[in-house]
Amino acid sequence: MGAGDVPTSSHAPAADGAAGSAPEDRAFAKGPNGAERRRSERAPFPARVVVAWRDGAGVCETHAVLDMSLGGFRLHSDHEVPVGRVGRAVQILPDRTAVDLDVLVVWSVRKPADGSHSSCEFGVRFVGD
Repeated sequence: MGAGDVPTSSHAPAADGAAGSAPEDRAFAKGPNGAERRRSERAPFPARVVVAWRDGAGVCETHAVLDMSLGGFRLHSDHEVPVGRVGRAVQILPDRTAVDLDVLVVWSVRKPADGSHSSCEFGVRFVGD
């Protein structure tokens, strides 16, 4: 974890199943026996995703996609996103591609305040059927 990063969950599973590691540590996440845990490589994905969160009154938010893998997205938000939050990715922007992906927030790291507010990076795992 970088200087000043504040984990919002120290033992939450990562988007790839690794537990309690910051984004930069997960690139080569190891299991208890030292074996690689990542199931697929991450790739840059310069887009935004619209997520309809299931907690609350059907709140939809747009988050910048930092990268993705077959198992999930690493996203950016201008506010804290709690581990365990469940939603459905419904659209990829800017081309407005419709998607239907159930997602679960599996890690969240608050970034230090930069000016007027702090930001958050978080990982979502694709879940469902």
